Amino acid sequence: MSLSAPLVRFGIVADPQYADIDADPALNRYFRQSLDKLSEAIDTFNDHELDFIVTLGDIIDRAFENFDDILPLYGRSRHPAFFLLGNHDYAVSAQHLPDVLRRVGMERAYYDLVFGQYRFVFLDGSDVSVFSAASAIRAQPWQRNAYRH
Repeated sequence: MSLSAPLVRFGIVADPQYADIDADPALNRYFRQSLDKLSEAIDTFNDHELDFIVTLGDIIDRAFENFDDILPLYGRSRHPAFFLLGNHDYAVSAQHLPDVLRRVGMERAYYDLVFGQYRFVFLDGSDVSVFSAASAIRAQPWQRNAYRH
C-alpha cells in the first residue's frame, strides 16, 4: 500500500480567543489580533486541498457579541469548518449560555464526521463543568448562582 497521498487532510485552529478589548502585553495577550491571525490561517488553508478545518475551542475570549466579528471569517474558507467549544466560548452572560451552540452553528456539542473510511469524533469537553449551558441547566437551584456573571 502506497502512502504517497494523504488519506485525510485537515487544518487545525487552536484557541483564537478573539475579544474586542485592548491588549494586555504583560500577559502577552493581543485579543484583537486574533482576527488577522485567523484570516491568515484561512488564506493558508485555502491554498491547500483539505477535507475540512476544525477549531479546537475558545473561538472568543469572552462576551457573546464577539462571535459577530470572528465567525464571518470562517465563511471565507473554501473548506467546511467545524468547531469544538472551549471554556472561553461560555464566558458570556448567563442569558446567552443556551445560545452559544446555535450561534456557532452547532446542533450539539458532540458529533462525528466521516471522511472516506475514517470517523472523526468530536467530544464535548465542557459537558461536566461549572460554565457550560448543559451543566447550568442540570444544576440544582442552589448551584445555579455559580453560573451567573
